[in-house]
Amino acid sequence: MEEYTRIIKTGLEQNAINGEIIASVVGQLSDGAWENSPRMQGYWVYAECNSDSANIAVSERWGDSYYRTVGNPYKVMDDVAIKKFFANKIKQLVKMELKDNYEEDIKERFYKAHNIPMEWRWTYPSVEAERVKACDKDIEEFLKNNPFNFRGKFKEDNTEELGYLSYDSKVTVGDAYKAYKTLMKG
Repeated sequence: MEEYTRIIKTGLEQNAINGEIIASVVGQLSDGAWENSPRMQGYWVYAECNSDSANIAVSERWGDSYYRTVGNPYKVMDDVAIKKFFANKIKQLVKMELKDNYEEDIKERFYKAHNIPMEWRWTYPSVEAERVKACDKDIEEFLKNNPFNFRGKFKEDNTEELGYLSYDSKVTVGDAYKAYKTLMKG
């Protein structure tokens, strides 16, 4: 991104946790939650952040030689809009992960109650297929009647650790919430 880079001062404290959160959003845009989303391609191609900084670097170029057909959405966004975009992605990632954790916890409880080894989530002996399928159907029915509720979970005092927003540092929901609130202020 060389001379085409503009630095978005996020207002976040410059520490490993916040750097990790911002870098993880870029990572999730490219290789994680949104890796198969063509709409998100321009958002990760033209942004970068490493864990050493909690600021966001975006390209000023409209296109580059490899991604010629992908327009740069940051080119038409001001700094406030970019911060809010990242804030909303943080919230979405927290919600996705908490929902995934909830569903995984339900699955573990049902498998344990049905005396089914957790390793059988992905593959299982063919002689056990009916038992595993019946349990999975029970799980699906339970989740339909007891869906994940995000209300009240995205808050500063939530110490649940996140994997989607961290690689090297331990990031909690509370850390993500604080980053979200700061970025939303613009």
